[in-house]
Amino acid sequence: MKRISVLGAAMFAAMSLSHAANANTNGPPTLVNNDRAATEAFWTADSLAKANPMPLPVAANVPFSSEIESAPVSQVKVPGGTPTLHATGSAIQLFTPIPREEEESIVPEMYGSSGLRFTSSRLVTDAVANLGGERTYPYALTGQLTFTVPAGTTVTPGNYVCSATVQRLGVVTTAGHCVSDGHGHFFTNWKFTPAIRLGSAPYGTWIWRQVVVTNTWHLGGGGVPNAQDVAVIALFPNSSNVKIGSYTGFAGFNIPDLYGGQHVSIEGYPCNLDSCAKDHRNDAQVFGGSNNTDVAGSDMSGGASGGGWIINYGQYASGQPATGEADTILLSLVAVTSYGPSNFTPLYLGASILDSRYVQCAPLNTCATSPTAILNYVCVHNPGYC
Repeated sequence: MKRISVLGAAMFAAMSLSHAANANTNGPPTLVNNDRAATEAFWTADSLAKANPMPLPVAANVPFSSEIESAPVSQVKVPGGTPTLHATGSAIQLFTPIPREEEESIVPEMYGSSGLRFTSSRLVTDAVANLGGERTYPYALTGQLTFTVPAGTTVTPGNYVCSATVQRLGVVTTAGHCVSDGHGHFFTNWKFTPAIRLGSAPYGTWIWRQVVVTNTWHLGGGGVPNAQDVAVIALFPNSSNVKIGSYTGFAGFNIPDLYGGQHVSIEGYPCNLDSCAKDHRNDAQVFGGSNNTDVAGSDMSGGASGGGWIINYGQYASGQPATGEADTILLSLVAVTSYGPSNFTPLYLGASILDSRYVQCAPLNTCATSPTAILNYVCVHNPGYC
């Protein structure tokens, strides 16, 4: 599928009756799901298998700097959490993946015409038994986000795939362009599947309860680089009333803490690699971008939108620090994949740096009755989720 811009303005004819838009003009844009069963019934094996990669918003001639910068002095930082429960039973086979043609021709070297170096591989090797690697912490933090774009936007209507990261006990973080069109119009039918591999889901699927997106993206006109192309989604507990993070664990965060010279791990389910069927990972040095974004070398494309940029990703060895200054806190989400180049050959991704529009303070549910930061907002309005 050829990538297209998420630019444009078109009115939705009507929102589904199962949704209720936020009436609080002081808070960030939000949507609440009042009909969980309808969302669950919507997704079939066929609709999941045929969901298309969400086109990466494209940016032409984005300048970037190789200058090594210092870490921000003022930060809000909160550690992640390890799983407390183990899933029982076998993984659910949701669908059989459909092989896709490569979206673009990929340069075999680990760099493109931009000269930004990176390493790129599947998250776990195929030598590992199916669902053996992805289902372990911290690899299970990443999953696929499927959703529907209704008629009425410049994005072609249909079902799409993005990526997301488990951020709190019952909350995932993704890109703003995976939840709305940038002109004030929400998408719908979000469903998150952590650690999915070849259509099999070791922790089942999780339905959206509330979506919250920054005003910066939602009303920003859809252009990139966007200073905060970010959204969070609260997910209903499963039938046993257990929240997703109890099985997968959840990432920590340093806000803000992405800067030129830093190294990150970028994860997602790109449809140009392994047909969106396997979690993919890039490791790269960050270069300063524009408008509160940074860039890093990557060969991931559509489907990777919303994937996490994480510092100190993986499992620490005995003898390595587990806590400390900004760059030693484990598994810290610092940005999400937001855009790519208009011509694929430069091989890079751009990310919106998480800032005070994402988190204002910690503890997360104590900032205000209706905070403007989206993670604080979803935590305040979903007690016990953070």
